[in-house]
Amino acid sequence: MDDFWNEYEKDLKKGYYKEIDGKRCLKEEFIVKYPQEIVKRLRYNWKDKKTTKNKNKNKLSQLWKFYDFIRRIQNSLYLNDESLDILKADLYQLMPAVNYAFERETISDDFKKFIDLNVTSVKNREDLDAFIKHFQSLIAYLPKENQK
Repeated sequence: MDDFWNEYEKDLKKGYYKEIDGKRCLKEEFIVKYPQEIVKRLRYNWKDKKTTKNKNKNKLSQLWKFYDFIRRIQNSLYLNDESLDILKADLYQLMPAVNYAFERETISDDFKKFIDLNVTSVKNREDLDAFIKHFQSLIAYLPKENQK
């Protein structure tokens, strides 16, 4: 792993939240800094003809599939009042699913790292909520060029 992913993993291990005036709030790095950097790694350069095999990777529709999967877990957690421990098996299904997409070359190694690191960082409901907000930010920063 390169320096960025090492820093990212260390920050994830410290948690998604920080305390300000006695209140827990999501670290702004997970809303702005990290999503912007990850998107740079996910972006496909349409002008670079040497990377044509990568043009089908990280399309917005592919990333939305993973995001929707996580949202369904969150909905089960709140609507059905399921415990996170029960739903962790569902959450951990993301890792083989992302590996399958990686093997089929529909996502890049960077997106796989993003999912794997975040799934293993979810310890409770608040972490799941933070992961979803973090993922929303990443999708919001992904350029429309990846959809061509």
